[in-house]
Amino acid sequence: MLESFWNQLLATSGIEWLGTITGIIGVWLTIRERAAAWPILIVCYGCYVFISLDAKLYAMMCSQTIFIAISAYGWYGWLAPKIDDGEPLKISHTPLKKVAIASAVLIAGTALFGSLLSGYTDSTHAYLDGFATVCSFIAQWMLARKYIETWICWVLSDVIFIGIFIAQGYWMSAFLFFVFICLALRGWLHWKSTITTSKTPI
Repeated sequence: MLESFWNQLLATSGIEWLGTITGIIGVWLTIRERAAAWPILIVCYGCYVFISLDAKLYAMMCSQTIFIAISAYGWYGWLAPKIDDGEPLKISHTPLKKVAIASAVLIAGTALFGSLLSGYTDSTHAYLDGFATVCSFIAQWMLARKYIETWICWVLSDVIFIGIFIAQGYWMSAFLFFVFICLALRGWLHWKSTITTSKTPI
């Protein structure tokens, strides 16, 4: 297995390396609430449009394309972070009503993507690809709004994609998504600390 990993590492394409590097930097910057994360993540998503197409992960390919647009929205929101009351956008928990909506979207979206992919494409992991993709959509939206539950959604999505990438021999991408999980856990702890600090009376 170690030899196989090493051979895959040597065979890793330049675009996969670029996606890996920009992905790690981008996620790290989002943890630190730096707006510079968004243009870097746009580069990462662009790389994974091509990687997912090659891997026949069509739902993921579509999601990466849409992520580019969502990232532009997030970039704007973080640079001009004004909400209804005129206060800067702050890290917070997702409102319960929006959690319920997101859960319904996850269930319905997985069923829709999975059925379409299994029925009309040669997708290798239709329903898993669909679930992970919809979950990452939700995570990306939460990230743009600075909802702390974004990190939970990213972990769920990344675990699925790691299994898929390992099954198809994309070891560098599997490693990248493992790093993403570690960063997501770090992000959760850091953002939770920020919320706790903001609630502490001065």
